[in-house]
Amino acid sequence: MDYIEALEKKSRILRKLENDIQELEKIKGNIRKEIFAEVFDDGEIGKLKKFLNEKKYKAIGIDSARGIKRYITANFYAYVCVSFKEELEDYLKEADFDLISFVEEEVEYANRILEGLSMSAEILLAERELENVDFIFMDGSVSTFIIKINSGITAAVNSNGTLSTKLKQFYEKIIDAFIKLLSSKKVIFVPKSTQKDDLRKFILNKISHYLRKKIEDRISSISDIKLAQIVLEPLEYLKVYAESHPYNLHNPYKEGTEEYENFKKKINNLFKLANDAEVFYFKGISGYAFRLESFVNNIPMDLIAQYTFGKNFYLTAEADRLAKDYVKTLLEEEFPIEEEIR
Repeated sequence: MDYIEALEKKSRILRKLENDIQELEKIKGNIRKEIFAEVFDDGEIGKLKKFLNEKKYKAIGIDSARGIKRYITANFYAYVCVSFKEELEDYLKEADFDLISFVEEEVEYANRILEGLSMSAEILLAERELENVDFIFMDGSVSTFIIKINSGITAAVNSNGTLSTKLKQFYEKIIDAFIKLLSSKKVIFVPKSTQKDDLRKFILNKISHYLRKKIEDRISSISDIKLAQIVLEPLEYLKVYAESHPYNLHNPYKEGTEEYENFKKKINNLFKLANDAEVFYFKGISGYAFRLESFVNNIPMDLIAQYTFGKNFYLTAEADRLAKDYVKTLLEEEFPIEEEIR
């Protein structure tokens, strides 16, 4: 495919997407009517009458950032994880950060290992914050954390570099912290985007055969979060059924040993907890929709609404911004030239 063909293909895909969205906007009233006729009876949909609850919650957002600066003689790796609460002077905390000189054997897998380390730092920080807060909001899907941590640890298995050694050293502690976090009934995951189709399947199962045939092809090209943005009104939320995910995590022990079996039970417990989330789609004050993977008993929609006045969820977006600022500072180029130091 040449350059012109690639541009034309991109244009065709985007035009179809725009047309699909426009057509769904035209008939969203019919979709809502059929969904709500079923859902209101099930208690799976709601709309906040007000969102400034008198009860004051302590809530934080957690996110991390990472980066690599490559030079001829050495590379530097850095990751920073922070928790964010609006009272910054009391609540800004750095989970971990490293400035690590280049280790040659990790060239091929450095990105995967660094990503696993930074997301693991988020889990460890969240566990340490449990006793201080009522709710913790994590940037990303619970499945993403498991997948990226597994990707990092499998890349680190056959390497003895600094990054690999650190991840292997803390790996079981990370799994223990993850289990404690999901069991705490305090954590909600808020991914910026999703490839899940829980909402799409939910809508297709709720509507009539006639309407299903009319929209099935159109919604197949639209993400669940965008679909929620079309169907829901501001401050409405919809609970959907989430299918179980077939997770996998590296077992560091020799098969057949007691340690292997104990670790296998541990990760199976984690998988069971991870697949027990309640999934909501919520349309915020801003008009943007959010996917919420809740591990709390009663999700505080009044609290959540207060952080939805932008395109991204406020608490995790601010944690992300701060973490990126720290990493950028750590990896700034600082090669002084001779004239500057005379």
